[in-house]
Parts: sequence; C-alpha cells; structure tokens
Amino acid sequence: MLLLGGDEEKERLDNVEELVSNAVQFETERENPTLSDFLEETSLVADFDNYDESGNAVVLMTVHSAKGLEFPVVFIPGFEENIFPSKTAVDEGDIEEERRLAYVAVTRAKRKLYVISARDRLMFGRIQSNQTSRFVDEMPGGNVVSEEGFGTFTPRRQPEKEKPFASRELSAPSSIISQPKAAVSIIPVGSRVRHAVFGEGTIMSAKPVGADTMYEIAFDNTGTKKLMATFAKLVKI
Repeated sequence: MLLLGGDEEKERLDNVEELVSNAVQFETERENPTLSDFLEETSLVADFDNYDESGNAVVLMTVHSAKGLEFPVVFIPGFEENIFPSKTAVDEGDIEEERRLAYVAVTRAKRKLYVISARDRLMFGRIQSNQTSRFVDEMPGGNVVSEEGFGTFTPRRQPEKEKPFASRELSAPSSIISQPKAAVSIIPVGSRVRHAVFGEGTIMSAKPVGADTMYEIAFDNTGTKKLMATFAKLVKI
C-alpha cells in the first residue's frame, strides 16, 4: 500500500523499513528476544515539561527539542551525508534548514562536543557507507580534533560554493569519531553454521549488501531466516 502511494508515502515507508532494521538487529543481538522487550526498548517518550536540568543523567532528544537548552557535553550521532544533511535535502539542493539545525545542535555544548560518524551502518534494511557530514568541513579547523583510539578520520572533499557554517568560532572543541568495522569472512553456501539464538542450520544463499553480506539460512528448528553477517556472528561447524 505504501509503495503504491509513491512520493507522498515515502516518509512512512522509510519509517517501516527502519523499524524492520531495528527488529532484525534486536533479534540477532538478544538471546531470548520477545516482542514486548522490543517494543519497550524502541518506545521513547520525550516529556520535556518534566525535564530536570539539575538531574545527573544522560538526556536523549532530537535537535528540534534541544532548542534553548545547554549541556556540558553533547554527542551528535549520525553526522553523515544523507543523514545530516538528509538525503532529501541533498537531492533537492536545499540544505539551509539542515545547516541551521546543525548550528543549533553543536551550540548546545558548553564544554565538549562529539560529532560521530560511522564507516558503515544498517539503515532502512541496507548497509550504507556515508561520507562525514559537510558541516564538519565548515567548522573552524582549529577546534576540530580526531579522538585517538577510535580509528582514522578521513575528511570528505570540500563542497563547492557552500556557505560558511558559522561566522564565529565555536567555543566547544569537537571530536570526529569514526569506528572501523571488523572484516567479516564470507562463509560458503552449503556450510553448516551455528547461531547463538536460532541454533544450527545450513546456508542456502549469500548475497553481498553494501559492505556486508546477507545470508539466507535454513535452521534445523526455527525455519529459514535472512541475517546480516555483521550482526549474526555465525560460527561455522
């Protein structure tokens, strides 16, 4: 139904696909996954009317919700092209609102700001490899440092004719963290494997998906399932 809706239903379709990605990851990482546990983990309630600024706790919120608030340390995950700025904004050549939101996000930090990009990520059911956000290039170079121990940060190529991110220097230093993904060995089709949750089974097919591999496995006791190699942690037997 959503597919037939075309562009008007694209956002809802993306939300469904992201829900599927989260469910796959939850099922492969939990020893005894249940629907109620999944719903509990994915249901986030943002009640900022009751926000306690003096509370000693981590606060999770959207950039829009953060307007007007400040924190000693701020983490911004997903600081990547096609995420921040969004793919829609990039395709339409209209990223000014994204740039304003990025400025709001980075200026929430009083002392330290971490902007985080992943080398590979599971998104909408597919493995994607995005460049670090163009907004990093627009930050004053003297305030951007690479965090030791988290891998090597390679800046994206400088965008042409982009407006500057800010006319003044940022007061908080920034760290670009890029977590390298461990290499995943391809297990041949027909091999017997063991999964921590689903038990033993036989690999029926192996399909490259981005920088990862999707296995179709016929498990002896739990039926046929499709699993991403990065998250499945299969053991060949």
